Amino acid sequence: MYKDEPTTIEKFKELIKETFFNAKMAHDFLLENLYSSKKSSSSKSSSSRECEFISCILLNNAISSYTCCRSFYYSNIEFLEDTRADLFLHKFKTFSNEFLENVKTNHSHQWTNLTFEELKDQAETILGDLT
Repeated sequence: MYKDEPTTIEKFKELIKETFFNAKMAHDFLLENLYSSKKSSSSKSSSSRECEFISCILLNNAISSYTCCRSFYYSNIEFLEDTRADLFLHKFKTFSNEFLENVKTNHSHQWTNLTFEELKDQAETILGDLT
């Protein structure tokens, strides 16, 4: 089957967008719910851990999108090779690793938030404004 370069590029951008918005959903749920539950308790309560658990389920959806995006990128590298795309894939991996490490070690999500902002900035270099 013949691959059309503009169609391939647009499909890849759709996958980047899907990956980013799934990551955003996990990030936003985590921060909105985690900090609202912390206001009611000085230590990490069971509701904080529940929030993190649900956020991890949402992150899993983002990781699935990322895997599709990455596979599509490397399957069509002749059309898609771009340092911006490589950096987006790297920023997502950094974000997801930081997110999961902080859940696992019961640490604050300050770095999760910072790595998400870097991911967002990189997605915007490819897709434009995402707000």
